[in-house]
Amino acid sequence: MTKSEKEAQLIFDKINKVAMANIGNGLKLNLIGKLPEDKLISKSIKQRTLFTNDAPNSLASLDMKRIVNNLVYKLERKVLKTDTSKGFGSFFKRIIEQF
Repeated sequence: MTKSEKEAQLIFDKINKVAMANIGNGLKLNLIGKLPEDKLISKSIKQRTLFTNDAPNSLASLDMKRIVNNLVYKLERKVLKTDTSKGFGSFFKRIIEQF
């Protein structure tokens, strides 16, 4: 959860830097969205419920829906892509490319 777009970008940049240092330059991460800092999310976590069910029209729920729609769109575009490479590195790279 973030307070702003700038904070989301800073968090993403840190995650990306760690990933590049540990996985390598062949990995390309993309920021696909952010969730706003919201007491509803914290409350839902404590109650072990889904905040998207608790408040389906909240800003956090709408942002989550945008993230999911973005992921689904990217997955649908790559469903026909085939890769003949074998090995764990190739497998991991294909998984990451889905996002």
